[in-house]
Amino acid sequence: MNIAVTGSIGTGKSTTTTILKKLGYKVFNVDEMVREINTRRDIIEKIGALLGSEMILGSGELNKIKLRELIFASTASREHLNGIIHPEVVKEMKKILFEHAQETIFMEVPLLFEVGLETLFDKIVVVRCSNVLQVERVMKRDGVNKEQAENSVRSQMSVHEKAKKADFVLSSEEGMKQLECEIQELLKKWECTL
Repeated sequence: MNIAVTGSIGTGKSTTTTILKKLGYKVFNVDEMVREINTRRDIIEKIGALLGSEMILGSGELNKIKLRELIFASTASREHLNGIIHPEVVKEMKKILFEHAQETIFMEVPLLFEVGLETLFDKIVVVRCSNVLQVERVMKRDGVNKEQAENSVRSQMSVHEKAKKADFVLSSEEGMKQLECEIQELLKKWECTL
């Protein structure tokens, strides 16, 4: 069984997949795939050509600060960037799902619904928390101010909309212990095996 773990920025997706890894499950992370793809010369050149040379540092690497500012400020720029990155990510996801078709695996996919990838998975888990906690987590994790964190949160589909499309909803609101209990409930309900 392949299971997508999604939510919105700062809702606890990575905490959830860390718990799953500790329990012995195979977990793959789409953000890690994106980071790897973003180091490829062909991708960097496409991004520079499409979004401007200021997106590339003198070292030839992506200017992650400028890129982040642009994608959270401009829907059109975000869509252009996604047009370059997403096809490569989908190829990698499909490869992993094929290679592990006979196993129970989890894949952290932040933009699952936004990109329309839900049909690739047998089950979907959404991790949620309050908007206030979400903004606080983004501020702390990313070292950004409240306005920047709120922009990041607003740039994605709301976690409430995602929860409506889920097969199972986990709450990270009450902390790690409660989240672990909910994960155990999910594993039991779906009879997930290692």
